[in-house]
Amino acid sequence: MEIRTAFRSFLADSGSTSSRTPVFGMEAEGSNYLLTTGKHSLIYGLGTAAAKLVGLVLLPLYSKAVPVEEFGFYGLLDVLSQLLVQSLALGLPVATFRYFRMAQSPAAQRAVVITSLAGIAAATAVFLPLTFYVEFRLLVQAGILTLPAGLDQPRFAWILVLQLVDIGFTCLLGVPLNLLRLEGRAGVFTGLSVARFALVLALNLLTVGKWRMGVVGIFGSQAVASVLVFALLLPYVARRSRSSVDARLLVQMVGYGLPLVPVSLSVLLLNLGNRYVVSLFGGLDDVARYTFLQRIGGSLNMFLFQPFQLGYFPMLWRVWGTRELERFQTRSMTYFTYLGAWVTLALALFSREIVRLLLRNPVYWSDYDLVPVVAASFLVYGMSYIAQASFHLAGKTYWIALLFVAGMVLNLGLSWATVPAGGVRAAAFAILASYGVVLLASIPLAARYHRFRYEAKRLAMILLTALAIAAIGDWVARGNRIALPASLVLRGALLAGFPLALGGLGFYTSDERKRLGNWREGIWNVCRGYFRNR
Repeated sequence: MEIRTAFRSFLADSGSTSSRTPVFGMEAEGSNYLLTTGKHSLIYGLGTAAAKLVGLVLLPLYSKAVPVEEFGFYGLLDVLSQLLVQSLALGLPVATFRYFRMAQSPAAQRAVVITSLAGIAAATAVFLPLTFYVEFRLLVQAGILTLPAGLDQPRFAWILVLQLVDIGFTCLLGVPLNLLRLEGRAGVFTGLSVARFALVLALNLLTVGKWRMGVVGIFGSQAVASVLVFALLLPYVARRSRSSVDARLLVQMVGYGLPLVPVSLSVLLLNLGNRYVVSLFGGLDDVARYTFLQRIGGSLNMFLFQPFQLGYFPMLWRVWGTRELERFQTRSMTYFTYLGAWVTLALALFSREIVRLLLRNPVYWSDYDLVPVVAASFLVYGMSYIAQASFHLAGKTYWIALLFVAGMVLNLGLSWATVPAGGVRAAAFAILASYGVVLLASIPLAARYHRFRYEAKRLAMILLTALAIAAIGDWVARGNRIALPASLVLRGALLAGFPLALGGLGFYTSDERKRLGNWREGIWNVCRGYFRNR
């Protein structure tokens, strides 16, 4: 209902800003910034979850309809696509938050919007043709990008053209989507995300499922969806922009955001770069297996961290300079870790069944136990992201770049040393170890600018309890004397018992126990009223 109402308001918006606040109508949310962040993250999460659920729904189709080697090739191209999207944006999407927040008038905010859009458009226009040549000639000739058997050059050229179209319009989409976040239009943002990925799903069912176009169909579906959604948002952006670009502002925004580009690239290479190491030592078949495992294990990133990030970062700037900053930051770390550990625990307890359900080709089933390892990597990454808030607030973003560049180098070095003997399994643990080092280094460095008193005891309780329950669940899952239905029930009970176990350890504060009691009473009243009316 909220999404539908938001769309009606969005479509009826005349673009007038005379009666709006300095952030284009974002209403005051009161003093409870944590609840507001949770609310926005939940709404964003609906769109992100629906969008990423489409990606998971497509896994059975990809595993069945796309040859193993060809999907491994797609896994390598996917890394390049994500690297280019982050590079060509020049860090302007993140800079938009800071400069939009600092703007003193609606006119100044409109200058931020058009300047950001123009900078990204110029970068994509200049560098995408060069990228085509580099991919088509240099990477293939150097042996960095391995082509599957049976893929001729004309088909490869079509794949690259569609890939670059998708990259260009995805970069441009960053401006209107971030503007929706700045305005607090979470419902519209969610609706557009759902519509975009529903379109991708429908097109994939045709191109990959029915017409058997393979990787061409995957990139073609993504490109068409990106173009259509950007065209839909053009009037919205036009109403919030002015006709001229502020060159001085562009230099300032690029100066702030550009140091974050190595951060984005390093994070991507930290997560995905060792696919190339796997390809070098194992081949495209191993890349396909690894890519599927990352897609499933990355559901923590899809369903929790990305929605949290969308709600957290704008709220961080809103509490900047207020007395709420300390509590907001420390509780954000605790609550994110709590939810992340719970989701990771769910993947650990049911990874075998999840992999067999989503991947229809048995060649992908053997490494199911790596799914929670991948999820744990994103959990640690999310904790690092929160710990590095001090760098953003102090304008010292170069530290973030240095930390993640170091993590990327460590990951690639560990992968290079261990993948020849350990294969896909070694690659997954190399990422987890690298993120752990980044987190441990981030906390003391960030404390040089603002020392947040994180709840170390409660964080330790969360992680140790999750590990203990995961170990018990693994014993239950591997027990030959326990029938599968009984095993599933026992593991489900272990998952449900996670918050109860924390309660028994004295984890919850008095205000949290009171709020949980109110929620429990409210749920009980709703259920009682429902059955009474029946």
